[in-house]
Amino acid sequence: MFSPQLETIKKVKWSGKSNVKFSFEGNGYWEGAKRKDFWCPDSNWEKRIVSGSKLRLWTIQYSIVLGFQLWKNDEWVNVWCRANDF
Repeated sequence: MFSPQLETIKKVKWSGKSNVKFSFEGNGYWEGAKRKDFWCPDSNWEKRIVSGSKLRLWTIQYSIVLGFQLWKNDEWVNVWCRANDF
């Protein structure tokens, strides 16, 4: 079923309202979430999701990311989910 994959961001590239690309410390990367489709789109995610941030990616078979959360203030904060892709 779904399994969490914990990653630490090495580099993040924001492209305005279009895609965001995460490079991880384990040399992997992921892009596929449109910035406009994040939960609470008016939040300043660009200042919250930075190098060193910890993400929990919800995946199927390692390659399909269904959503992700940000570790902030000792809790997981929902950021994006595929069902929110308008």
